[in-house]
Amino acid sequence: AGEVVRFLTAPAKKGMARIVWNFRFATPAPTNQRYSPEPDQLFGAEELGHLAIPGTYSVTLEKFEDGKLTLLDGPVNFVCKSLNNASIPAQDKKEYADFCNKIASLRRAVSAGGGILNEMKDKLSNFNTALKDMQGDNKQLIKNVFEINQKLTKLEYELYGDATRSRREFETLPSIDGRVSDIEGSMWSVTAAPTETFKNSYQIASTDFGVWLQSLKNIDSEIKKVEQELEVNKAPSTPGRWPKW
Repeated sequence: AGEVVRFLTAPAKKGMARIVWNFRFATPAPTNQRYSPEPDQLFGAEELGHLAIPGTYSVTLEKFEDGKLTLLDGPVNFVCKSLNNASIPAQDKKEYADFCNKIASLRRAVSAGGGILNEMKDKLSNFNTALKDMQGDNKQLIKNVFEINQKLTKLEYELYGDATRSRREFETLPSIDGRVSDIEGSMWSVTAAPTETFKNSYQIASTDFGVWLQSLKNIDSEIKKVEQELEVNKAPSTPGRWPKW
């Protein structure tokens, strides 16, 4: 359909070379949290994207040099076919692809939200250090930072679940990230149609994440106000805080 499915890279070296597409989209995993197991690692696998559906695709070869991509050859068409080895193959390939795309988009957003939440927690930790050396009355700011940290802890439970309870084998409610991970872990390795359970779980996770993300944005506004107060009161610099000069 003219859309880019995947970028594959290889070193530009002399001689013959081969690069193989695994018939998958790019992984939606965060760039700083991608796991590459060692060759002798028995458990765990690298992050993968979902499978591409059968059809006609095209490939082009380009050279990257000094920030520019130069076309060397293509496009050349090729046909992707399914092996006849699926127990319950999806009858509607487009429905399968659309659902996987929705899960990949939600995974990207949820991962991004989790990353921002961790950055906020790191900021608050630095705020507490800076408050000890701030010129002026710091009592109200200490209270504000504590209350913000409590809100972030609540959001962390909603996103990832209560790890303390689950480690002790107590039942916990499904978290937003847990729902997404369960669906991704299953759909990425099958060509069957999504189950009604997965569809319902996606709707719940998608709706809950929208509310969760708005709460995180509200907390971000509170953190920025604290940063302004820290700068006004000449507190030591903290990561990401612009100085006034």
